Amino acid sequence: MPGRVLTATRMGFREQRRRTLLLILLVTVPFLFISWSFAITEPVPRLITLPGGETVLTTMRDLHGAVMVPITVGFLAGLVGLFVVQSALESDRRLVVAGFRPIEVVVPRLAVLGAATVIVLGVSLAVTTIDFVPESWAPFVVGNLLVGLIYGAIGALAGVFLGRLGGVYFMFFLPMMDIGVAQNPMFFDGAPQGWATVLPGYGPTRVLLDGAFSSSFHAGQGLAIALVWLAFLSLALAVLLQRSVGAKR
Repeated sequence: MPGRVLTATRMGFREQRRRTLLLILLVTVPFLFISWSFAITEPVPRLITLPGGETVLTTMRDLHGAVMVPITVGFLAGLVGLFVVQSALESDRRLVVAGFRPIEVVVPRLAVLGAATVIVLGVSLAVTTIDFVPESWAPFVVGNLLVGLIYGAIGALAGVFLGRLGGVYFMFFLPMMDIGVAQNPMFFDGAPQGWATVLPGYGPTRVLLDGAFSSSFHAGQGLAIALVWLAFLSLALAVLLQRSVGAKR
């Protein structure tokens, strides 16, 4: 089993390397989105409330730049999840027919998705440091990584349930409405309420905002919520993909 999983993983990475447009998107979109957000926003003072009740004074410019990182990571990770799964379903079914077990073709796809998320995150963080340095790197990085992994899984599930076109529209809409509006402290005092707390971006956004503007960590509850979302979506995705690729065995 390990040998076949490694072989399928190498094939998966080789397939994605041939997608030049995808690689360009992973590198250029973070630079354009995040740099643009800093460039167009005035440094107007902004008072926000962080997890734990701490109130800090920042600027709209820094706030916009910090929030654009998870929006970019979630959007691109979701698209990658959608296209990786959509493009691989038929070939994975053929591997199953050839003797692979469903889990042996699902694990490589999850590895490709995780690697793409890390690439997007690395580029986004590198661009962010040009104009903004978070108060605490660890929670800022972890929060954005959780956004990418959660939305990568959502994108993959959307590809299975909605198809390619429907999934693309869905992944354009959800990250922007969730992280860009519902969790965005540019539109309120920094503590989301009501329906915003049940969205997938709530937990990881609380973690990354705490890291962005506080030197001490207070977002333990947000971290726990994000990990529950990630575990649930990962399990759902693994089960669904195993059933999908094994359907024509």
